[in-house]
Amino acid sequence: ERGLGPGAVIEIIRSGEVIPKLVGVQSASEQVALPETCPECETALSWREDFLRCTNQLGCPGQVVHRIRHWFWTLGNADGMGIKTLQRIVDAGHSKLEDVYALQEADFLAMEFGPGQTKVLLRALEDSRAEPVEDARFLAALGVRDLGIGESRRLLGQKSLSQLGTLSEEELLEIKGFGPITSTRIVEGLQARWPEVEHLLSLGFNLEETPIESARKRVESPISGLKVVFTGSMQLGNRSDMKKQARALGADVQSSVSKKTDLLVVGEKAGSKLEKARELGVRVLGEEAYQALLNS
Repeated sequence: ERGLGPGAVIEIIRSGEVIPKLVGVQSASEQVALPETCPECETALSWREDFLRCTNQLGCPGQVVHRIRHWFWTLGNADGMGIKTLQRIVDAGHSKLEDVYALQEADFLAMEFGPGQTKVLLRALEDSRAEPVEDARFLAALGVRDLGIGESRRLLGQKSLSQLGTLSEEELLEIKGFGPITSTRIVEGLQARWPEVEHLLSLGFNLEETPIESARKRVESPISGLKVVFTGSMQLGNRSDMKKQARALGADVQSSVSKKTDLLVVGEKAGSKLEKARELGVRVLGEEAYQALLNS
């Protein structure tokens, strides 16, 4: 969009109820200057599609910190690994996940973390390996471009995690939802990170495997084959656990309601998803009715 820069007055909307979208520039900036180098590592920037990107993916300190932060944030089971903590760890020369998981008490103390915080961080690393986590979340945490949690779950519904090191673009293209461009980027990203993935797997993460679709279709249950969405605050169980249970029972758990949704399970304070389900005529069940359905 022309005229973007310091002092510009712009109009934005909330696209898809979440993402800010630029509609237009109401008053152009008098100063429009695009950076030529990365502010973190001074590597020359290049246009990739609609974005100006630093090409120093493995060596740029900013990218390293945020890649490791993305890992712990996506796993969601390691308290204490915030951006300032990780910045200090990376500044000390630990730029890979395998380096971070190799840190010992003496290493943290040498980085001037206090004894109390050192114990918290060591516990965080232990918890991230010991706490159960979906293999799809583990895969998405790697930060491979175009491979978020939804895409990871779709991929692992067809291929096991151990098979992804030799995954080809042709194989990925055969899976619904993956196109030529994304398939190329995902396969290249997986191949580039695979030695690191194998090392991480050797650390003994407690992974919950995504059911392979062919096996899931053979599961006999009241919700097998149904497209199910959960919303609201659940009182009878944890919503994450309910989703895992539904997948194990052969359901296709989705994040949003559409005309293809078969069932919406609602807890307290259900909002827009409930309204949309009613508009589309989607079957709606409360927690108790849903549990009764599972037991029928």
